Amino acid sequence: MAIVVLLMPLHVERGEAVSVRVRVGEARSAMAVEHSGPIAARVGRAREVMLVAPIEIRGGFEMVARDASGREVRGRGPIEFRSVMGSTLRSDGRVLGPEIVCVWREGEVFDVVRPVELELYVAGVLGGELFGHWPDSCFEAQAICARSYVVHEMGRATERHYDVNDDQRHQVFAGGEPLEKATRAAERTRGLVLMSEGRVLRTYFASACGGRAASAAMVWPAKGRLEFNAAEPLGGHPRAHACDDAPLYRWSRRRGREEVSSRVRSWATAAGHAARGMGSIVRVEVIEVAPSGRPGVYLVVDDRHGRYRFLADDLRVAMNDGRPMPLSAADRLPSNDFEVEVLGDRVTIRGRGFGHGVGLCQYCAAQWAREGYSALDMLGAFFPGARLGRVEEVR
Repeated sequence: MAIVVLLMPLHVERGEAVSVRVRVGEARSAMAVEHSGPIAARVGRAREVMLVAPIEIRGGFEMVARDASGREVRGRGPIEFRSVMGSTLRSDGRVLGPEIVCVWREGEVFDVVRPVELELYVAGVLGGELFGHWPDSCFEAQAICARSYVVHEMGRATERHYDVNDDQRHQVFAGGEPLEKATRAAERTRGLVLMSEGRVLRTYFASACGGRAASAAMVWPAKGRLEFNAAEPLGGHPRAHACDDAPLYRWSRRRGREEVSSRVRSWATAAGHAARGMGSIVRVEVIEVAPSGRPGVYLVVDDRHGRYRFLADDLRVAMNDGRPMPLSAADRLPSNDFEVEVLGDRVTIRGRGFGHGVGLCQYCAAQWAREGYSALDMLGAFFPGARLGRVEEVR
């Protein structure tokens, strides 16, 4: 396994606290904030008032609540809530955290944003992304990845009211009390990020690479404001792998040819892709690969001799398009690394891995950790050419 020398030790001193704005609720038209103790609330620029739960928030940013004496309190505008005792606020049984902000959006809806201290956020991501029984060094490698990713995204989020979503659009954040193992990994790697050419690296990760790493520039655009996807450590270089025990290390799907063609056309129509006028698929072939050999670009040929180029992940998304009938999780294509065989009216798709395949492979990291590799060993393999830096360097 190729190892890159990273330029800092694993143990570092505590740095200045950084807060991440995590969107934990999106486009809500109403919400009830629940809590067992007193809640401090501020509506707009008004002074902070003490309230008791439940607190009702309605579309158009109207808050209806009562204070400790039972007097009704109303207000309109952006709303901040804080648990006086530092315990968690909840809504519909879901943990929101000790502090939240309701931010107005267009129309009559609002987002719910939770400010989270960076290291607590990292621990929450580890709890949301990894299995609790996986080894410590796997958690530490994921901690550095999660921190690097969110710090990079915070640098891009200057024109919106949140930094990251709490789901797979960014990183899955488990909002409750973090696992002890996750907290320990965040502390052991406190403040550490991966760097490339003087900038924090966008450290992507996925469940299982299936044996071949993907190039970020072949999965997503790499120009203009997205030029970071062209970073050399994200280039999909050949490396060893150890995710053979992943449930989706190898997989296959069988579909009808017209059904697959219809889904691809539907996606292409919505995306403005040339394949919106495509006929029935007769052949799919790989025409560009990452250095690892993983497909980067596919050519789809139809029964009218039309030829259509697809980035690998675009074709995966197109084949999974939910119109007119959504696919079950068991029928969806789990990754963008696959081969397609068209025989008569049947399409057989055989693939590798689960996820986009860029950067850290979680199942590889778990197995390498069992074999005794450190977090730095693994990161050197997943992101060749990167170096270790600190949050302070990029703020």
